[in-house]
Amino acid sequence: MPAHERHLQITFSTPFRVGSGLGRGLGVDHTAVRDADGLPYIPGSMLKGRLRSMCKRLALSLPGDFGKVCQTATDTESCKSPHPCVICRLFGSRFWPGALRFGDGRLDDTKRTELLLRQCLYPGGIDPKVAQARTQVRLNRRRGVAEAKLLFCGETISPEYSFTATVFLVKPLDKQAEQLFTWGVQLLTHLGANKSRGLGRCSLSLT
Repeated sequence: MPAHERHLQITFSTPFRVGSGLGRGLGVDHTAVRDADGLPYIPGSMLKGRLRSMCKRLALSLPGDFGKVCQTATDTESCKSPHPCVICRLFGSRFWPGALRFGDGRLDDTKRTELLLRQCLYPGGIDPKVAQARTQVRLNRRRGVAEAKLLFCGETISPEYSFTATVFLVKPLDKQAEQLFTWGVQLLTHLGANKSRGLGRCSLSLT
């Protein structure tokens, strides 16, 4: 039986950075993650991780069965029973397959076509309509000053672009799990790195 699908709409209000771990040269130390066509996207693994974390924090703050969440970091016997906690029912664990599978967040076809055409204008470079190079320094938290010789430059993506990720429901969700997931989506406010520097503010919605 094919999995049911929901669509996760991701809209940014500030530039965001989802790093690739690679540099580009020309002074850019940290580039944004891009697909095979060179266009930005949001990895499904990151969406799953951030939503799992948000849903777990939310569940622990709620009364009743919502708060009965296993602590997988310390409990090697977590959710081995036939009745896993709501977080493991949604996202899975070492012992229990979750109900949700996350696809990558992608640009719509119109935006993809537009940006692929614009790539001809900036061969090997950064299209300023899509991304900007942002220079930062590393701060010494104890002294409150910039560290010497630790200036670096990272690539951020414009908030002009929204993304859509497909969420596959490979098994039915019970009412409690569905409600918690909906709340988690509504309450997640940031994605990507450097949130404390104002990057990655966003809103998510399910359709």
